[in-house]
Amino acid sequence: MADYSILAGADDGYVSGPTTNVFDATGTGASFGMGTYPNHAFLRFDGIVADQGDTCTTATLTVRAAATLSGTVCNARIYCNDHDDAVAPTTAAEYL
Repeated sequence: MADYSILAGADDGYVSGPTTNVFDATGTGASFGMGTYPNHAFLRFDGIVADQGDTCTTATLTVRAAATLSGTVCNARIYCNDHDDAVAPTTAAEYL
């Protein structure tokens, strides 16, 4: 089993706002499930090497809360992009 982490600061961040007008890829993490508007986080795991035909049957994503807010529920949907040589988004438009 291999462990992979986010390698660069621009490989994680979030898009937020009533019309997804806020884009942040400069922090040290991704933000989702908090604030006045929904936050859409992105995470890019670069440097994963797999041979042609390999299959990933199990994956675990560990997240850590940055704050505790009483009575708040964090609902999240996780979507994956199976793309060779994907690049990190640099704008909200690229993310969407």
